[in-house]
Amino acid sequence: MTQDTDAQPQTTDGHGSYMYCVVATDEPQTFAAPGIGGRGDAVHTVHLDRLAAVVSASPEATYESTRRNMTAHMRVLEEVMGAFTVVPIRFGSVAPSEESIRETLLRPRYAAFQAMLGELEGRVEMGLKVFWMQDVLYREVLAEQPEITRLRDKLAGRSPNETYFERVR
Repeated sequence: MTQDTDAQPQTTDGHGSYMYCVVATDEPQTFAAPGIGGRGDAVHTVHLDRLAAVVSASPEATYESTRRNMTAHMRVLEEVMGAFTVVPIRFGSVAPSEESIRETLLRPRYAAFQAMLGELEGRVEMGLKVFWMQDVLYREVLAEQPEITRLRDKLAGRSPNETYFERVR
């Protein structure tokens, strides 16, 4: 039997809490998506007044940016975003305890988190990936920009050293 090293964090010492995001709620919440690390840890909230960090139990560890770990992190965020506006926390953030989350994350940044959550209300983050065919793109640019075509033709047959500044232009 092989160990799944993809999901297992590199432990540095004790137990802590893996942090996913901050939300505005004063009600305890639990989520169906399992926590990062492949152990099936429950995802829940840690509160300070009307703010909460969404966390799961975790060793104090360094999580590698593997597909499995990133997917686990994103699944939690996607579920939480279905019900709340979120301020995401950077992948791999582990606090030593729930109390440290309250005292070093939520309390000193309480007003800033409230402001960010207000700004983010009703918004979503999207990623965009663009693919293009380089030859088609160049043909279209040349067809729409006759000045570029003229400059290209002027450089034809001349050495790169001789035309350096013209090529930059």
